[in-house]
Amino acid sequence: MGEISDLIKVFIKLRNVLRDILSSPDVMEIGRRYFITNFFDTTLGMLGLIMGSLVAGVHEPKIIIGAGFGSAIALSLSGLAGTYIAERAERKRKISEIERSMLTSLKGSLLEKTEMLASIIIAFMSGTAPLISSTLILIPFMLSYVGFIKVTLAFPLAILESLLILFILGLFMGKISGENVIVYGLITMLLGLSIALIGLLLR
Repeated sequence: MGEISDLIKVFIKLRNVLRDILSSPDVMEIGRRYFITNFFDTTLGMLGLIMGSLVAGVHEPKIIIGAGFGSAIALSLSGLAGTYIAERAERKRKISEIERSMLTSLKGSLLEKTEMLASIIIAFMSGTAPLISSTLILIPFMLSYVGFIKVTLAFPLAILESLLILFILGLFMGKISGENVIVYGLITMLLGLSIALIGLLLR
């Protein structure tokens, strides 16, 4: 009973810490920014991959799925590691400044643990974006791979899905900035399509 009680206390303490971190505007704002940036980058990458495969005549769903998830995993790990290292360094600097101003060490303190946990949460938000984006966009090719639809239908569906995702990201960013959400969505979608076409032409 004692061990179970201790585990419950630890769980409650961890839950309270996580709740405080997630309710922090600083953490959510930074995490959201990383998430949107990586989601946008991955969507553009997937769009370029699909358009490139279509033009090159690569019509094998297995190859496209493999290439797509391979790129997404690499972007996810890169985003996870890069964001964690950057955020940890920034939060370490913040703690050092507080220590100098207070003339005391905060090593092992709740503040230090909270800041380090915040770095992990932000890194997680950054790293999951590529996996979510690629999974959504590759769904038509997964359906084609198992025989539900033809690959000739998977291509236009995936391209339309990529453009829709870019439009939705634009709507979200327009809402955050307080600008016209429809205009922002269209601009984001057209910008993404233009970049993908330029990349296609440079292949």
